[in-house]
Amino acid sequence: MRSDSRVAHAILIIWLGSFLYCLIVLVRFQPDIPNRFPALMNEVIDTFAPSLALMLTFVFAERRIARRAVRTSLFKGVVALVVCVTYVSYMTALVHRFASERLHADELAGLISFARTRTSFLVAIVIAYYFSQRIKAAASAEH
Repeated sequence: MRSDSRVAHAILIIWLGSFLYCLIVLVRFQPDIPNRFPALMNEVIDTFAPSLALMLTFVFAERRIARRAVRTSLFKGVVALVVCVTYVSYMTALVHRFASERLHADELAGLISFARTRTSFLVAIVIAYYFSQRIKAAASAEH
């Protein structure tokens, strides 16, 4: 397995793990926040799901195009990894602060919404660019 394949899988695993952690925390605290639970669940899903769907689309398309290893720029992979880890770490840290009772549900919803609306588009662009470069490399490797 090449390093760029590891980067793609690391991004996917980090994103999926953080998404699951946030969902588990919200489900665990649902009895404590019955009025805010739907709003918080929507915030978490809106934060993680679109980019996760984008990544999975590219991963499955890449597997269909080429069965052999694909080589892309390590620099692009590192940039994508750093951007994703920063975004996901911030969102997960907010949910963790809520779980450790340092944030109230209203504050959590506001902070997630504030950060997501300003950064999710840029993060999605980085993810799409990195994974599309992998598809482009896989397609050119076949020809």
